Amino acid sequence: MKMDCTTVIQALMESEHPEGYPEGTTLDEIQAFSTHTGIVFPPEWIAWLLNVNGAFVGGQFLTGINTKNSLTIELVFQRHPLWKTKKYIPVAGDGLGNFYVIVTQQEYGSGHPVCFMDRECGPQKPTFLVASRFSIFITQWIKKETTKESFWPFDPTTTARVDPDLLNFSGIDLPWSK
Repeated sequence: MKMDCTTVIQALMESEHPEGYPEGTTLDEIQAFSTHTGIVFPPEWIAWLLNVNGAFVGGQFLTGINTKNSLTIELVFQRHPLWKTKKYIPVAGDGLGNFYVIVTQQEYGSGHPVCFMDRECGPQKPTFLVASRFSIFITQWIKKETTKESFWPFDPTTTARVDPDLLNFSGIDLPWSK
């Protein structure tokens, strides 16, 4: 699935972090990391990494592969080895120990949803689902972090409007049911 990163990258460029955002990585690096971890990356995540390989957004961050900063997926896997075993891809963190992960093994239904991992609830299982796929997650997450005007993902009406496929997953809570 092709992903248009233009709007999201523009929002990153306009964010207040002095480092801006790093450029993307290469397909060779992505494939090598995928082979190393045994995780098949969803096409949208690959498209994102080709454009943006880790970035700060306010006090939060997006992970990457072999980045020059400390926002690497590998470092998150060192802290949470179970996620590597379960083939969860940590894509963002809030700087407080909570993460967003792409679930790759379709344990909640068809596709690659993004889930929230609350450190207070433990690293074994996602706390709740936030997006049906990465492109929706990154668009809504950047909007929320840069404008502070979004009610995503906690307002069921807004969230269902921007991501109707979210309601197709089962076996996991939604943000408004917590």
